[in-house]
Amino acid sequence: MAQLHVLSMKATSVIRPENYQSFSLFLQDELVQRCKKNPGYSLRSFARTLQINHSSLSRLLSGQRKASEKMQRSLVARLGHDPETIRNFKDESARNFRALEKSRDFNQMNRDSFAVISDWYHYAILELTLVATFRSEAKWIAKALGISVAEANAAVDRLIRLGMLERTPAGQLKNASGNNTNIEGEIRDAAKRKMQTQILELALKALDEVAIDRRNQTSMTMAINSKRLPEAIEMISKFRRKLSAFLEQDPDRDEVYQLSVSLFPTTNLNGDEK
Repeated sequence: MAQLHVLSMKATSVIRPENYQSFSLFLQDELVQRCKKNPGYSLRSFARTLQINHSSLSRLLSGQRKASEKMQRSLVARLGHDPETIRNFKDESARNFRALEKSRDFNQMNRDSFAVISDWYHYAILELTLVATFRSEAKWIAKALGISVAEANAAVDRLIRLGMLERTPAGQLKNASGNNTNIEGEIRDAAKRKMQTQILELALKALDEVAIDRRNQTSMTMAINSKRLPEAIEMISKFRRKLSAFLEQDPDRDEVYQLSVSLFPTTNLNGDEK
């Protein structure tokens, strides 16, 4: 069961080159955002947008190839950003470079942490590593979770940077989520709302696409005394932990499931805003 510890920080959701540790991370995030908006968008589509060969783009995204300053300026401009922002990647002086790297590291951790909390498939990848048939390949992960290869690649890299995944010398991915990072306050709340929205959308999809013997989606409507809500919420929390312990006790795991329990008012008789 993937869990997160809490570390206070702020995050920015605007994609700008200067917010990233490297140019490859900037390109990677751009591709992921485009795939989210258009499921049919691919690496080849991104390469056409950037007007470069898709194999060259693949090497840039993986960090196997370094882009020159001229290429960075050109690609940033083709993505609609100010080409001058790439100056933040230049090593103008050792002192300024160290300060810039520290700032970039912090910004990147903010972005990574926000993404982990707000996109459901990060937790699913952590759990997927515990499944007996797991394969440490982006294409296999993408197919298993129904996400794009770009999203799978970016998520794995992000989880590794945060210390939640480890890659063994043999290239296998290992769940290391005992040392997790999180964000708190309004940023965390916004991220959690985003993820809960995604989970509800997944539940609706399962209602249409998953056989009844492989799911359980029920509801109950009841008139209650709202003073008992704190106790009810604690009972739900205990139930989640107990059910998780029961289902995870078998080492021979073959699927990743999502449990979503909702308890909310359908009336507003006490005059509170909903």
